[in-house]
Amino acid sequence: LNKWFEMIYDHRISLRERMFRVVTGISMVVLSIILLMGRNPVNLMILAVSLICLAAIVKISIRKECINAGATIIAVLLLLIFPVSFITAGGFYSGVPEWFVLCFVYLSITLEGRRKAGFFLICIIETLLCYYFAFHFPQYVKHNTEGHYFFCSAVSVILVGVLTSILLLFVTRLYEKENELSKQQKK
Repeated sequence: LNKWFEMIYDHRISLRERMFRVVTGISMVVLSIILLMGRNPVNLMILAVSLICLAAIVKISIRKECINAGATIIAVLLLLIFPVSFITAGGFYSGVPEWFVLCFVYLSITLEGRRKAGFFLICIIETLLCYYFAFHFPQYVKHNTEGHYFFCSAVSVILVGVLTSILLLFVTRLYEKENELSKQQKK
């Protein structure tokens, strides 16, 4: 963990790579939480495979210096996993809808240009389709008790707020350090 923090604040590593590491690290925490919300063996298997894939993607994309490709692959992975979690955790009667916000944040920070716009549009469409599916085909969505729904929703709102705040604190700190370095170099 200390080595990870050192890399995040190492100005010799590109800012883009450091932000990619931070956002992907937080995305791994997010995946762990939302897949556990589904409470079934399939979700646990998806979680294990996803975390292994994410770690491999990060390592390979950094080693081969293709951060944009790595971020794109992770975005695809997130967009595949979120609907599964949405349906298996209880649709909009779960805490999963709040987590879609972090998918938008991930896309905003890691992707660039037309790719960002395209994935943003896909994320919007996917969110709408998940809601449409849960509304029109409720028999295929896991049912939760009202108490479980309120608990999961409250926990999700708090965790999304905390994780988004942590992410923004890291990104702000990275920019501040880069700005300080730039000022020192100018002097």
